[in-house]
Formats: sequence, structure tokens, C-alpha cells
Amino acid sequence: MFLIIAISSAFLSAMSNGSAVVLEKIAVDRISNKQTSGINLFLNLRSSLNYIIGVVLDIIAWLLSLVAVHRLPLFVVQPIIACSVIFTILIEMIILKSKPTLKLILSLGLMFVGLGLLTAIASPERPTKISTLTEFWLVITPLILTLLGIIFTKYLAKYSTFVLASITGLSFGAIAVVGRALHFGKNYLSVFGSPLIWSIFIYSVVGMIFFTIALKKARASYVNTIVIAFETIFPILFGIIFFHDHPKNNLWLIAVIGFVLTTVGTILILNTIGKKILEQI
Repeated sequence: MFLIIAISSAFLSAMSNGSAVVLEKIAVDRISNKQTSGINLFLNLRSSLNYIIGVVLDIIAWLLSLVAVHRLPLFVVQPIIACSVIFTILIEMIILKSKPTLKLILSLGLMFVGLGLLTAIASPERPTKISTLTEFWLVITPLILTLLGIIFTKYLAKYSTFVLASITGLSFGAIAVVGRALHFGKNYLSVFGSPLIWSIFIYSVVGMIFFTIALKKARASYVNTIVIAFETIFPILFGIIFFHDHPKNNLWLIAVIGFVLTTVGTILILNTIGKKILEQI
């Protein structure tokens, strides 16, 4: 039962996140160019209903992902959440009234097959205690990511879209890692005494700010694909190394095939829509 709830939570998180990206992109595009500098862009979106709904959907997605990471290995949860890019692309196609190409259909097919394999070998996991040093780096990393984002936004704007999307992916991926490391005792309120729980809030703010700025520079599907790539790979590696995540019956070959198919599908999707997107950056 817990396994079904966790897998369902991961898929619902993907749906919620994929829909949120499109709404946030619509809101960002309606902001005039004079209002696009750094934090001003983020502040000017406060009155946008599309953006507010998008943020609410993001919060729901994060909560659902926390449910998933408490019961599933990260190499299963993150690729499932990665399929949010599918929902983003499908919604964009409906809005732009464009037809999917054969290459895009095949790419989406690879992602579905990969996700299916990963879901099939999902093995129940539990929160894992991490070292004090690792916890320290998880707490301090948002500050490092913020500094990098500011540098690229102000001084290296040419590369800022990719870097800001990458920072967003790392921030959102770290939320999954922190969620897996959290321990809830009999007194659930006691978790608020941990610096890890507050780092989730900081990662969320950092990710949302730089994600919003990145959305102003390119199409939602491009930005979201980069975000998903980093949001997927980082937690998976962290989970295997530090949490000792493992597939059901140690079927690592199936896990690797599933991950590769999902990753290749994501890259092909980016490559398929890449030309049109790069022209708009």
C-alpha cells in the first residue's frame, strides 16, 4: 500500500510541476521588458493569478515528492518526476497548436518505457541518517548557488539561461535529498528544529527566483528540460552513494536500462525542440 501511495505521489508531483511551469511562463511573458531585472521580475509577478496558481502547484508538487522520497529510492522517484517535461510540452503544443513530430513521439516513448522499468523495480526505502558534515554542506549549498546565479545574471548573461536552469534543477533536486534525510519522530513538530527542514525553504526560494528569471529568456520546455536533467541526476547519485539506494532484488541492470532510456528520451526531446528554442534566447 505504501509503495503504491509513494509511486502515485511521484506521478502526481510530475503532473503538478509540469502544469505549473506553463502557467509561470505565461505570467513571466506578460511582464514588460523594463521589469525583467533580477529580483524585480520576481516581485512584479505577485499580482499575477497565473503565477500564483503555478507556485501553488509547485508547492503541491514538492509536498507530493517528499511523500515519495520517504518510501522510494531516489533513482526511482526523480526519473518519474522528470516526466513533468512531458506535461509541459503537451500543454505548450495545445497552446501553440503545433503537431508532435515522429522524433518527439519516439523520445516520449523512450521516457515512458524507462519510467516503466524504474517503477517495476522500485523497492521500499526508509529515511537515512547522514553525517554532520554532509548535513552542513546541504544547508550551506543554497548560498553558493545564489552567488553563482547572481554572477551569471549580472556578468555572464550569455550563458545565464543554461546556468540558471541548472541551479534551479540542483535546488529542486536537493529538496528531494533533504526530504529523504529528514526523520519524523512521534512528535512531528520536532522536525522544525532541524536546519535541514529550513534548508528546504531556502532551496525552494532560490530555485523559484532563478527559474523565473530563466523562463523570461527561453521557452518553458527548454528551461524545464535542463532543470529536470539536473534535478534527476544529482539526487540519484547522492541516493546511491550516501543512502545506499538499491532496486528490488538488486536488479541493477534493469535500473540502469530504465535510467538510460529516460535520460536519452529527455536529451532527444531537448534536441528535437532545441533549434526553435535557441533562436528565441
